Amino acid sequence: MEDDGRGIPVERHEQLSAEEGRDMSTLEGVMVKLKFGGKFDKDSYKTSGGLHGVGVTVVNFLSQWCEVQVCRDGHVYQQEYERGVPTGPVKKIGHHHQARHEDDVQADATGLSNTKYQFDILYKRLQELAFPLNKRRADFFPR
Repeated sequence: MEDDGRGIPVERHEQLSAEEGRDMSTLEGVMVKLKFGGKFDKDSYKTSGGLHGVGVTVVNFLSQWCEVQVCRDGHVYQQEYERGVPTGPVKKIGHHHQARHEDDVQADATGLSNTKYQFDILYKRLQELAFPLNKRRADFFPR
């Protein structure tokens, strides 16, 4: 998955760190806490789409492994997870000129009866999510 937004903040999140009793970044909060993120601040977004703070968290917890990279403030940061648990801290791994974040995941088949992707269903769902946000829908999803 890839997002070309402003990039998830990677700095220590004061409130979350206090609640958890250990240092936690905003990125880790987004990845492990349901309904945690900037879309819930009424001043941050005029229009937003998605699953209201559960999407990437659920993907992370249902994945055997997940690697997230964030490009923000000219740097690339990375954190890795196994079954929703961070395997280490956020690391600065390079430089980048454009804000975005990217997730690579491996689905965890434990407890799932079918892990075969049905791309026609995924395609339709992505269209449904994108249509309310984009006036020129056909440009984003040509057949």
